[in-house]
Amino acid sequence: MNTSYCQNCGRVNSDAQFYCGTCGNPLPNRSTLNQQGSIPAASSGTLERNAILVCCVLSLLVFFLPLMTIQVPIAGAQDISGYDVFSKVSDFNDRLQRTNSYPSPAFSSSSTGNSRHPDLPLSMEVGFLVPFWLIISFISAAIGLITSFKSISASRIMCLMGACFSAAAILHISIMNSDIHSWIAQSMEETSRNLANNPFAGLAEGLGAILATSFQIRAGWGAYALLVLLGLAALIGFSRVLSRLKVVPT
Repeated sequence: MNTSYCQNCGRVNSDAQFYCGTCGNPLPNRSTLNQQGSIPAASSGTLERNAILVCCVLSLLVFFLPLMTIQVPIAGAQDISGYDVFSKVSDFNDRLQRTNSYPSPAFSSSSTGNSRHPDLPLSMEVGFLVPFWLIISFISAAIGLITSFKSISASRIMCLMGACFSAAAILHISIMNSDIHSWIAQSMEETSRNLANNPFAGLAEGLGAILATSFQIRAGWGAYALLVLLGLAALIGFSRVLSRLKVVPT
């Protein structure tokens, strides 16, 4: 099989290729019509680069959209963008930890034992990682945008990394939301046992049920958009589907 060298990156490509499989530059022996009388799509390597570039730009714009939705008692549901994702996640964890003081001293003083709440699940203890997953995704998109002008190979790797980190953030948020409800339910169960002979036991149980549904944390549609855009950019880069397009002259 005949081969041709890319003058930009030095990769050895098959003679059947029109564009370098690494950097997307047109190969020197493919600047004219091929044997079948067809020509490669109008700068299909450029189309591939532009498609990745557009996906990266849109991914960076997602920074201003809701990445998370946090619901806490009294304050209600709040959409969190990239601006305040760190502060809001920290505040959410602080609110959860303060529930360890539930029930109030009035309840606990009448109980038959000391109320001991379960430890926070690991997913909530490391909840500070969620903003890092998201920020790393945006950094990967920014690097992918810059490298798309020089090397499609490096750009698609950065887009894949960004997609993986955004998926990790969404998964972490989903696990946290599930663990929150389980943790509050266990705390209320422990409190109910300590208040078994207390006239306020029914009230404590009702408050516990309200608490269990008051705390919510969900991935925003911006986080899903970030995952889709970076995943699409990586798919375009690795499949090189645009580089295989051809246009037959009429």
